[in-house]
Amino acid sequence: MKFLLIYPPRKRDSVMYPPTSLIYISSSIRDAGHEAEIVDIPYLLKKYPDQYNLEDGSLYDYILSKKFDILGCGGVVSTYFFYEDFIKAVREKKKDIPIIVGGTVGVPILEVWENFSDVNYLVEGDGEEVIKQFCKYFENNNEKLNTIPGLYINQNGKFKGNPPKVIKNIDKIPFLNYDEIDYEYYIEYLTKWTYRFTPDRSVYDGRQLRLLPFLMSRGCPFLCSFCFHFNRTHRYHTVEYVINNIKYLQRKYNVNLFYIIDDLFIFRAKWVVELCDEIIAQKLNVYFFG
Repeated sequence: MKFLLIYPPRKRDSVMYPPTSLIYISSSIRDAGHEAEIVDIPYLLKKYPDQYNLEDGSLYDYILSKKFDILGCGGVVSTYFFYEDFIKAVREKKKDIPIIVGGTVGVPILEVWENFSDVNYLVEGDGEEVIKQFCKYFENNNEKLNTIPGLYINQNGKFKGNPPKVIKNIDKIPFLNYDEIDYEYYIEYLTKWTYRFTPDRSVYDGRQLRLLPFLMSRGCPFLCSFCFHFNRTHRYHTVEYVINNIKYLQRKYNVNLFYIIDDLFIFRAKWVVELCDEIIAQKLNVYFFG
């Protein structure tokens, strides 16, 4: 079974990020014994502007020319405006293909999906666990899909499902592996972007920088009016996990600058101090940008 995972464009973003959330999902799909491919739309539009665009149908044609059994869609809530048109195009060419949607563009706007678009499943919470169970039951034990925590199934135009089960120990999640994307393109692009927005470049001591995004915690316990969150759980990786992850990325991708993409990195000051002390003690000689 092959999943095609879509990383959508967002309007008016100042920077382009790797599809980190979908890399977690694709890794889980492979761990479950299936295939996964990520189509990173912002990357295609940025790197190949003469080949793909959103106006003439070339991007949709490219995606729909691929062979896949299940379409997965991720992203933040504002990407729905892309998906509304995209999914209509999918249904014209591949009417019966199962479509599963996760991230903040999924369950938080459940009623929008019910009223305006034709998808089969929505995912809430930690997608890695949901997709593993989905892979387990989809082909051989379809009726058990109703029992998966965090999966909502479209039944006659209404989504019915179960609340998500939170991964308490997020250290069991493997380190992010960027090999399935053009990581050198992102390292170069993001490093230039970060350097341009650093107020005092002398802090880098003239070193050649290489940057990748870095996640040390998940979630946020607050409900700020200016922000869009639907899950108030907040969990940190252990300091040991973070240190080992830094070493892994240094060794594998030769990075020395990490862009913090946590929702709320400094929630627990004691943990942050312990982490910084350990970075200094181990002489990792890295920079963080947030």
